[in-house]
This record gives sequence, C-alpha cells and structure tokens, in this order.
Amino acid sequence: TTQYQFAGSSGVTVGATTANSATFNVNVGFAPGELFLDRTITVTRRYTNAPTCDVNRVFTVRVYNQTIGGTPSDFPDRCEGVSIGPITLSGHVGTIVRWEVKVGAAAYVTYVGPASGNSITPGLLAANTYLFRALVGNGPCPQVYSTEESVIVSPSIGAFTAGPDQNLCALTSATLAATLPGGTTGSWSYVSSVPAGRPAPIFAVPGSGTTTVSIGSAVNSGAYTLRWTIVSGLCTVTDDVVIDFGN
Repeated sequence: TTQYQFAGSSGVTVGATTANSATFNVNVGFAPGELFLDRTITVTRRYTNAPTCDVNRVFTVRVYNQTIGGTPSDFPDRCEGVSIGPITLSGHVGTIVRWEVKVGAAAYVTYVGPASGNSITPGLLAANTYLFRALVGNGPCPQVYSTEESVIVSPSIGAFTAGPDQNLCALTSATLAATLPGGTTGSWSYVSSVPAGRPAPIFAVPGSGTTTVSIGSAVNSGAYTLRWTIVSGLCTVTDDVVIDFGN
C-alpha cells in the first residue's frame, strides 16, 4: 500500500489531512510594499513498508499581500488657467487599475487624462470642484479604492483695470475709475510715491473702484502709485494707477 505525506516551506504549515489530501495554513510576513511571496508545498507518495521508494511533487503557491488603496498626494487648490498636477499615489499595496475623477455633483468616472507610473497630471481644468481617487488591485485579492484628493479650481477673473493715470493741479483729492468684474471683490492700497515717503493717502471706500482718494494737504503733493487688487475665490490679480497731484 501507499501513503501520502505533506509538507510546506517557510510560513506554510499542514492543517487537516486525509489519506490523500491536506489543507494548509499560511502565515507569511511581507516587507513594506511587497506584493506577493512564493512558497512551496511538497507532496510525497511512498510505500508504507521499506523500500519506501519516495516520489516527490513540489507545487508553488503564490501568496498575495492584502491590497491597500493608499493616499494621493495633496495638491493645492488653484485658479482657473493654472495647470493641475502631478497627483501621485503612495502608501498603496498593489497596482493601479485605474484613476477616477468626480466633477462637481456628478458621479465618479474613469480618468482619461495624462498619467505616468503612479501619477496623473490633469492639466488645465475648468472652474469646479474635483475629486480624484485610484482603484488598486493585487492578484486575486479584492480591489480597494484610495482616499480622495480634492482640488478646487476657482473661476478666472475677467478683464479689469485700475483706471487711467491722472495728472492734477492744485487738488488734494481725486476720483478713481477702476473696474470690478462680477462675482469679485476689490480693494485699494498705497504702493509708493514720488517724492518718496509721502504719507499714505486716504481712500473714502477702499473696496470701491470709483472711490475718492485724498492726500489731505497740498504739502503732500506728488505722484502716488495706487494698487487695485481683485480677488475671486483663490484668484488674485492686481493693476496699478498713478495719480499725480502736482504742486
């Protein structure tokens, strides 16, 4: 008569057995980022009496590490017209099956933009809120999503101006003529003067493009550079105007 003997390599131990079958317990340790380990199971067929005449068959078993979705890199929010990316996945175990993107309130769809290795570079995007995630798989193990990376793209600011330069005579105040695109906020600030060191002028309503600006007294006469700053979400733009109050 013959019998079967079963043995496993490192991390593989024999569980329950019958005359011609066995179950095995697998307990292996993975190095960081290691996707799988190969182990062997040896089945020996032999006679129960001498000479046993052993015949061995060795089976390779691939043990896969548990899939981990990982984390996309943090990419700052941007103003429309500025390229987005790269966004890089790290801390994952497995390979990237695909990237997905969610735009505004829509559902996730497959990302089809530029990609290389573990990174994507969405590039120029229209104003909206974007969520990016990766689907990671490792062999027969269940696929797992990464965490999400949110990028807000603020609308770009339309055409605007701080208004024309002005040359005044014997005046200590002027009416400014800046424009303010819809959906934005503006503010005036003092940049410099010629002669240098003049006191900061006073803006009647700093947030109004058409406010008045005053230097207070003729002794403060000179050419003042004023800056009109416009903000829309994450977008900030500026334009300067020179008001020369003369002597």
